[in-house]
Amino acid sequence: MIDFGRLEQLPHVVLQREPEHGEVRSRPSPRPGVKPRSNRKQHAVHMEEQTAKSITELARIRSILRVDPDRLLVLRLETFDENQREALERLGASVLEELKDELEGRASFKLIVQFSDKQDLEKFRTEFRTYSDSKVEEVELPPKMREKLLDALNSVSTVKATERIGPRLLRFGKPNLEAFFLDVDIWNPDSQKDYLDLLSEVRDFVESRGGQIAHDPLRIPSMILFRVRANPQLLEDLLQYDQVSLVDLPPVPDPEDSFDLLQPIEIPEKLPPVPEGGGLVCVVDSGVVAGHPLLRGVIVATEDFDSGEGSPVDQNGHGTQVAGLVVYGEIARRMQGNEWLPQVRICSAKVLRNSVNPIDGSNGVAIFPDEKRVESQLKQAIEHFHNAHGCRVFNLSIGRSDGVYSGGRQMPWAELMDQLARDLDVVIVVSAGNVADPEMPEATS
Repeated sequence: MIDFGRLEQLPHVVLQREPEHGEVRSRPSPRPGVKPRSNRKQHAVHMEEQTAKSITELARIRSILRVDPDRLLVLRLETFDENQREALERLGASVLEELKDELEGRASFKLIVQFSDKQDLEKFRTEFRTYSDSKVEEVELPPKMREKLLDALNSVSTVKATERIGPRLLRFGKPNLEAFFLDVDIWNPDSQKDYLDLLSEVRDFVESRGGQIAHDPLRIPSMILFRVRANPQLLEDLLQYDQVSLVDLPPVPDPEDSFDLLQPIEIPEKLPPVPEGGGLVCVVDSGVVAGHPLLRGVIVATEDFDSGEGSPVDQNGHGTQVAGLVVYGEIARRMQGNEWLPQVRICSAKVLRNSVNPIDGSNGVAIFPDEKRVESQLKQAIEHFHNAHGCRVFNLSIGRSDGVYSGGRQMPWAELMDQLARDLDVVIVVSAGNVADPEMPEATS
């Protein structure tokens, strides 16, 4: 069982920029050198023993969970640079995650790597034997590249269950319920066949333990994103499942004030039209009240994307308020001068529903639906209004204090937004100023 109460904060990731137009290698900047091992034979034996033990442990866990063995390992190194990255690539290892933390008071790099097949994993082990004898011949790696990689290597192990716990699950602990929803991120394989096989494997895994895939999974470059109806035992098993990258409680947007949708404001009888060329903006939020006096003539289209309310009409008020800010800018200034000059037209994509206060029936906060990944909603909404209406500017005033980047793997939400911005050539405006004094992760680039 996982003791959620004693887990420490996860370490930070070191981000590397991926080249956009082919790979251009430049001379690496000077870095502290790796101290050669005094006894490479003994070090090689020790590292190979850890590798073999990790492979055996991985197969044992997979056997218990009734799935096939895989090639996912954790490497800890004293240093990590482009030369060592190239060495791993030559050995058929893809770096899935790159974390920086401290081990015994010294900087340490922890890599989660996936070997493409068992033959490549055996190449990795062969390099230890050549390194052990200080041989100068090239096996898969040139001698100097081999020495730099293996001199820096401190340990080899499997991914632990505690490293798969997401920030909300870490903060709130395991739900004290018989059934609950989880967001489960699975590493995305390279080939379409492996992807389809993995979908079937994950579905069988979840259903055999009394769970259910709540919605069609979403595939992004590095992950497959699932929303799972789970139980306590399935949660424990998912944290042990080596295909899993992260398990977390579904996100909750930060509480926002609900707004009086019909607050009396002095408004001209006839609003001027949007200037020609004023543009089109899609507001992704809790919907809009299209009949609001200040939005007359500026709403082009409204759609509900599985918010749970079955209507594009705003029941909370936040989406309508945001639409007003997008159309008019600073509302207080408009009210002072009674100058209402709409600048853009609006499309409304509803992804949030209103939660009603069970005590007095008043409006609560805008929340995400239970059975669908937020990322799936956002993708569907952005693609729809881009394709159907040619919209190229999207506003997401949806804040998540537990989603602020503070280290570890890149957030799937951000990865999806980057992918959509590139693929569709659109601009996505996100809320970035609502977090007081955010902690910035340490990075070398």
